Amino acid sequence: AQLSNSAGSFASPVSIGTLASTANSGTIACTIPGGTAQGLGYRIRVVSSNPAITGSDNGTNISIYQTVSNAGTITGSSIVCQSQTGVVYSVPAITNATTYTWTLPTGASITAGSNTNSITVSYSASAISGTITVTGSNPCSTGSTSAAFAVTVNVIPVAAGAISGSGFICQNQSATYSVGAITNATSY
Repeated sequence: AQLSNSAGSFASPVSIGTLASTANSGTIACTIPGGTAQGLGYRIRVVSSNPAITGSDNGTNISIYQTVSNAGTITGSSIVCQSQTGVVYSVPAITNATTYTWTLPTGASITAGSNTNSITVSYSASAISGTITVTGSNPCSTGSTSAAFAVTVNVIPVAAGAISGSGFICQNQSATYSVGAITNATSY
């Protein structure tokens, strides 16, 4: 049994299994060699030596996938605000991945790029902190890899009153001003 290249050409076929038999039929156990390039157009054919006959290919494209690897590190803003939009997160292209699956904290949503290595996220007014995860995979059941990225969503501060204090002061005179507590403020 011979394997074509990923374009279906048998110009340089790879032997993937043999059958030593004098019978006119049998089953050939085949193994795709490790390191075979990922591709969607492979074909298989059978060639006999006695009599010397080259059979037709299987007539259907065969997809070969390699194991996914190297998720890399997610980059983007780790501190965002409620209702913030257009926040971009990305990960270097994951080797051999055909699907990217992103999970976001509650209250966040993808607004662009859902099945790619780069997404744009918007946060709702009630978003909470959490983790962004991306998983790269392909149809191989053992082929997936993921990366995680922690995000803190800050609540927007709300002023609780006007500034009070003297409206008239003289040069070289000190004055005191105050404001009611600002809800959700982390510094003044």
